[in-house]
Amino acid sequence: PDANRWDQFRFIRCNELEVPEYRKMEITNNGFYPSEATLTCTGARIPTGSNMRKCRPDGTWDGGTIDCWPLLDLIVLVTIVVVLDITAFSLYYLRVVLPKPPALTAKAYVPTEFMRKWNTDLMTGVGEHRRSSRRMAWAACLACPCCRLADSWHTSGQLRYSMSAVLTHVCCICLPCVAGIFRGFMRGRFLIPGIFFRDICTWIWCPPCAAIQEAEHCDSATLAASQELEIRHRAEEEQRHAVEGHKKEKADLEANSGAPPWHRKWHPALANNPNVINMMGNAPPQLVLGAS
Repeated sequence: PDANRWDQFRFIRCNELEVPEYRKMEITNNGFYPSEATLTCTGARIPTGSNMRKCRPDGTWDGGTIDCWPLLDLIVLVTIVVVLDITAFSLYYLRVVLPKPPALTAKAYVPTEFMRKWNTDLMTGVGEHRRSSRRMAWAACLACPCCRLADSWHTSGQLRYSMSAVLTHVCCICLPCVAGIFRGFMRGRFLIPGIFFRDICTWIWCPPCAAIQEAEHCDSATLAASQELEIRHRAEEEQRHAVEGHKKEKADLEANSGAPPWHRKWHPALANNPNVINMMGNAPPQLVLGAS
């Protein structure tokens, strides 16, 4: 007989597949090997996992199964995550950002000890002008790193807190690169030497170290700037009160210049003025007798 001739055909039927609830299955080749099964979800559901299974020569099927998530459940889950995220940022703003001094502006005065160098070391945290608690900074970075990062950008005057919070979410995948760029902007604000490449590498290699160094520097600089501004306002207020007092005294002297001698002698505005007292002491006798 011819060796290339087939005297017998054998068909292998694949095992029956159970179709789970809310799923639809299509099988090719009427369920005989080789065949493929395609699973799809029915209704408003989102499929996850592998939707293709192939029949093996022994009639078994490979691959896993498909999961169908109800769209309503996903909407509820995303809503809960968004609400919790907004709540965390809002609480951080009310409890941490608002009690702080006002954020720096382009024309704000920054003390010289916070210019041209970071006030803390990147790795050890040791610094000469450190004023904030490193433990609290670590807690903020670990509990809500996006909140602490948005706080630093807001405090240094780069972006508003709300815009910073949105940016940390939109650029969450490339956040180290974005944070490195803003670190360069922060260096420019405080005239700290460096390059953008080093800023990005710092954020890639040690993000908590960079975040804490920036947080402590911005918080300390903002506090010092606020105290300096308060001192200047107090000095200006005292100077203004002194000028107003001199103007009032001059007006009283001019108003009483034509008064009787006894009134000029005993009027407080004149009696407390040494020049007037000396002038009255050197007055002619008849003027003094007339005044008495």
